Amino acid sequence: MSTTAFRTSTQFIAADKLQLPAWKGQTGNEMIRCDVVFGSPSLECRGTGVCKITAQDRSRNAEIRKDCNRTTAFLTASEGGQFVSMIMMRELLCVNILRQHLRGQVLVMEEPCRIPQGFVTSLGLKTDVLKPGSYPISEMAGYFRIDFK
Repeated sequence: MSTTAFRTSTQFIAADKLQLPAWKGQTGNEMIRCDVVFGSPSLECRGTGVCKITAQDRSRNAEIRKDCNRTTAFLTASEGGQFVSMIMMRELLCVNILRQHLRGQVLVMEEPCRIPQGFVTSLGLKTDVLKPGSYPISEMAGYFRIDFK
């Protein structure tokens, strides 16, 4: 999948009262752009894992690039909504995210992370939470993919 696959649609869908861009990737799956904060919810987003997923705030794009625990990502449903995949562009990741969270090609989550209801509905997900566990990270052609199975 190339980065051009993320630019193939101008369709917008509502998620959490904000208009979010949605794309169809090369596989035909809808993808929603979001902000992801890494860390653990109980440690105020310090530690490992995914602390929270929110609708992307375009006014904060420059600020996000400077924030080393946050990045822009894309969410998509897999296997008929049974699980969610997160795709992150390598060029948008701070070196601290790479070292602390994506090191060893495994993301370790010690706590659950809620998926906003608007994303769940729009993507047709059967779950509204990323569960604790160890999730393999695939790195391909300039992006990382994490399948939360």
